[in-house]
Amino acid sequence: MFKKKMATPFFLYNDLMGRIQDTSDLSVAEKRECVRNILGCNGQGHELVYALIKAYHTETNNGVGSLTIPYGGKKQRKNLVFDLDELPARLKRIIAEFVGMHVTKMNEEAEIHKLQSPDNI
Repeated sequence: MFKKKMATPFFLYNDLMGRIQDTSDLSVAEKRECVRNILGCNGQGHELVYALIKAYHTETNNGVGSLTIPYGGKKQRKNLVFDLDELPARLKRIIAEFVGMHVTKMNEEAEIHKLQSPDNI
């Protein structure tokens, strides 16, 4: 019996790659929502976005990573900045899906924390 080899051991990336089959570019409204969600992410979310970008770049370059920041990304102060329009369409969809899920999770956790605070008990 043969198992399908995963391209990367990054399970979040593999899950999103399996879910996102649409390779069309994001609409203007989808781009706006994606950027808004990226800006709403915490540090962990931003780190995972970059990890998704690196994983996609490595996979689409036959497993060869790069020492440079992919897709024209630039370092500004302590942050990495990417122009969404410079990313491949499928990667944009992967990022949009992830940041939507991440912001929803952050909001749910904030609500739970609020309900568990001493003021609400």
